[in-house]
Amino acid sequence: SEVGLCPVVVAGSAFEYAPQERAIAETDEIGPVTAYGVSKAAATLTAQLYAGRMPITLLRVFNAFGAGEREPRLLPYIVGRTKQGLSADLTPGGQVRDYVYAGDVAECFWRTLASPPASGGLRVLNVGTGRSMTLREFVELIAHELSARGLTPSLAFGGRPYRPDEVMFYVPQVERLRDILGWLPSGDIRVSVGRTIDWFLCHGRA
Repeated sequence: SEVGLCPVVVAGSAFEYAPQERAIAETDEIGPVTAYGVSKAAATLTAQLYAGRMPITLLRVFNAFGAGEREPRLLPYIVGRTKQGLSADLTPGGQVRDYVYAGDVAECFWRTLASPPASGGLRVLNVGTGRSMTLREFVELIAHELSARGLTPSLAFGGRPYRPDEVMFYVPQVERLRDILGWLPSGDIRVSVGRTIDWFLCHGRA
């Protein structure tokens, strides 16, 4: 990168992409179908304006979870309802996602800053684990970790409908991230979910 210019890493989102029925590559066109995705895509276009003059990497993060989340995010919602002795109303849970722990996302930002692009142009990297599961499987994992801590979750799958703009399949190709950084988020998701639950229980949140 050019001497004197600090590398920049921009937090993008998977929801910038148009929905696909396969794993999404960084070369796929953007085509957001939600207001959130549109706002993140606008930030990407801004980054493109400056990428020819400074080393900029856009990290498109797929479904992150971790400490500090607030309802209506999925994990704190389930923990909160369980602590109150209430049922958690959920969709049928058929959505397929790549869930990545926030601690791994933070490490990805640091690793990216340490490995800036060598030439101009916006570098885009998907951030995910390369492993996918349904929302129902993720929720059942949360429930298992809650049960291991002496709590009794009540899960009402199908208690609410899918959103009208629900994207059923959103998972990334992560080969470019692995090739450039020599690294992938590879932590045990069960451990990460348990650590997140412990944070909520310790801090009296959710």
